[in-house]
Amino acid sequence: MAKVAVPSVLGAFALTVLLSAGARAGESGGLQVAAFPSTQKIFPDTLPEGRNPATLEGAVGEYVAFQVAVRSEAAAAVTVGTDLEGAAIFEVLYIDTPDVAEWGYPEEFPEHRRPVYPDPLVPASEIELEPGTTKPLWVRLRIESNAEGTLVIGNKDIPVTVAAWDFEMPERRSLQTAIGLGGEGFADFYDVELWSDDYWELYELYYKALLDYRLTAYRVPYGLQEERGRRYLLDDRVTTFLMDYHGDRGRMQALCDELTALGVGEKAYFYNIDEPETATEFDTARGQVEYLGEVCPDYRYLLPFFTGLEDKSTPFDHLAGVIDLWGVQTDYYHHGHTLGSRIQEQARERWEEGDEIWLYTALAPRGGWCNILLNHTALEHRLLFWQIYAEEPVSGYLFWQSTYWDQVQDPWTDQATVKRLDPALWGDGSLFYPAEDGPAPSVRLELIREGLQDYELLKMAEEAAGRDAVMKLVREVTRNFTDYTDGPEEFARVRAAVAGLLMNAE
Repeated sequence: MAKVAVPSVLGAFALTVLLSAGARAGESGGLQVAAFPSTQKIFPDTLPEGRNPATLEGAVGEYVAFQVAVRSEAAAAVTVGTDLEGAAIFEVLYIDTPDVAEWGYPEEFPEHRRPVYPDPLVPASEIELEPGTTKPLWVRLRIESNAEGTLVIGNKDIPVTVAAWDFEMPERRSLQTAIGLGGEGFADFYDVELWSDDYWELYELYYKALLDYRLTAYRVPYGLQEERGRRYLLDDRVTTFLMDYHGDRGRMQALCDELTALGVGEKAYFYNIDEPETATEFDTARGQVEYLGEVCPDYRYLLPFFTGLEDKSTPFDHLAGVIDLWGVQTDYYHHGHTLGSRIQEQARERWEEGDEIWLYTALAPRGGWCNILLNHTALEHRLLFWQIYAEEPVSGYLFWQSTYWDQVQDPWTDQATVKRLDPALWGDGSLFYPAEDGPAPSVRLELIREGLQDYELLKMAEEAAGRDAVMKLVREVTRNFTDYTDGPEEFARVRAAVAGLLMNAE
């Protein structure tokens, strides 16, 4: 059983608490509230000054959110609610980050060196306030039409305006994604046997939640041999799926033939070697690809990498013409890296030859880069997908895990998830929090979805107005991987301008 009894994300989507203006629980005199955009994290010392009302805009069918900083100089229990149909209200919990990783977070990045960060989201109808400490609320809804409403927090009201753009956010996912899910730590936390039916039932809840966040897990629930697993392969929201590699030639060939006949082979990929650094590993990959060419021709082989060999050669130098799906860590792909310009040139060459290029982040890059680690900024979580769009050959994003809890006792209080590598690195491989009946979401997941929706917006605008017009706007908020805006207002202005390209296209 899970150790924290809070409702899962699946139940939270429908949460709307209806309160009349001024309704409250407990004493809430001296209450301060202020609306903030989703692109700015709220901390215990954030002062709720100004910033009312809240204004949201986006495509029909798009998930949008804003935050509220709530503060009281006295302890108080405060009710929260809204008359906005379909809105979900979450209390944002803080995660302690008492130490900061020495590597990658120098003092010139104070935004990455705070002692706490907001991340877990739990459904809220009442919140407990500690004296002099700001509590964030996250309010999210799916836009259906123009709307107006009120968010009520104790004896305070925040007017909310929702403006629907004149187009729909499609269900399609133009960016392929592949993200880890499940594993031993996941099974241990829920006290279920790995690969048992109980395990797969929980895994399926998380898998569906990832799809709601426009992400696709490596493995489909129940496996590719099960009909209840294969049904996901036909879901248009599922962009990729991992194939199991083994030496049983007949069984593997039969599976590939079945999946090809089902019409889903183009979503499949093998992923056997992670971040090779030696010639021996390159030789192993070459041998595996040759074998697959005999039993599963035309099935992709993913090879992620973040470095080259001691002789400064790159995996492209060794495996061009062998690998057809390359994953490159963003800092290695960046032109500022010692091999970055060469990597970009080689990636484009392979793309022009028909290969696919994905980018990924992991425990790096760190300070001054966009990533989805806990102590990065809200805009860095979201702008990552604008940066991926800007790299024309890139068609996918890879992240190694979303439920890596193998090295922590309780993810709700400890997000130093990779202690054996770095005891002061926060949130690597962990995007969910384990509730009793399934997944609880995070601020980071919400911002990843907003970033993936932005990616879709950019692609639609490109189809309507051309890539040059879109890139001119993209470069206003991100010039390259290390030169990007930290201003929520500037970001909102440019995002609206991208939508304008779409709405004003003839």
